[in-house]
Amino acid sequence: MHPGQQLLGVFFVVNLALIAIKRRRGPAPSGFRVPTIVAGLGALASLSLMVFVHPRAFLTVMAMVVLGMSFMGMRWMGRSTSSTP
Repeated sequence: MHPGQQLLGVFFVVNLALIAIKRRRGPAPSGFRVPTIVAGLGALASLSLMVFVHPRAFLTVMAMVVLGMSFMGMRWMGRSTSSTP
């Protein structure tokens, strides 16, 4: 996989993570702030540029995204089913 392809995949995942952080309930984390639309456009731009890379590289990045989202979902499900006394 070409380093540029890997970098596009990293940008895509980072933007998705930023969107996930912004969707959390509770107090907003201090420090770096960016509008959700910027993160969404960044993810969309990275994904659209991935169209121009080799299909195998695209599928590899998408598999990593699905795996990461699965772990995030399992973690979220674990939090929502646990009860605090």
